[in-house]
Amino acid sequence: MSVVQRMSLVSAAAVVGATVLVAPAAPVERAVPVRSAPAVQLAAVTDQIDDAFIDLTVLIRRGATPVLNSLGYLGKQLYIGLNLIESVSASAVFNGTDVLRGEGLLRNVGDFAFDVALSGLFVVIDELSLSGNTEAIAIDRPPLDRPARWEDADSPRKGFPLTVPDRDPPEVTSADDDTTVPNRDSVATQWQAKKAERAEKRADMRAENAEKREQRREAREARKAERTERAATASSTDSE
Repeated sequence: MSVVQRMSLVSAAAVVGATVLVAPAAPVERAVPVRSAPAVQLAAVTDQIDDAFIDLTVLIRRGATPVLNSLGYLGKQLYIGLNLIESVSASAVFNGTDVLRGEGLLRNVGDFAFDVALSGLFVVIDELSLSGNTEAIAIDRPPLDRPARWEDADSPRKGFPLTVPDRDPPEVTSADDDTTVPNRDSVATQWQAKKAERAEKRADMRAENAEKREQRREAREARKAERTERAATASSTDSE
């Protein structure tokens, strides 16, 4: 083999080697980046948290209320403590889910602080109601910013059994759109509605009390007439 041929082979080998060295590697498939949940899904999750907490309060009250009713005055004092714990806990949960919805941390911390102060005031209101003052104060029990299905617990009343607030979820019909997130009523709207409802309850209570007083008065008049008749009968018998 001549020198020229040998040099040609070396050049070819070098070219082949260079080609092998610069050959591109097999492409590597990149992992799909993890994306954050859409806002609609986040709203659904926070609503589920609110609903789960409300269901828990209903479960606790349905189990505790019969026991508290059996304890008399002590049970109603424990009921006032239960109202306080529930109000503070509900405010923490509902304001926490509002933060997750993006409503602002400072705003909800302020709402929580106000709810805690108002919860302390309602301890006094419940004690006054238990002592016999049935004139309810037309303000909502905290938390003030709450889901639409949240119903306030009633204050304990002397001579009346404790009750469980109606917090059952609304029935879903076939015409309802399951994908629609229910809107929350504003605090002012709920305040006015609750105020009107309590005013109506007070009016009904006054009418009921007036009717009972009238019945008692008629019963007293009947007993008085009966005693007078008996006295007249006894007097006529003695004269004979």
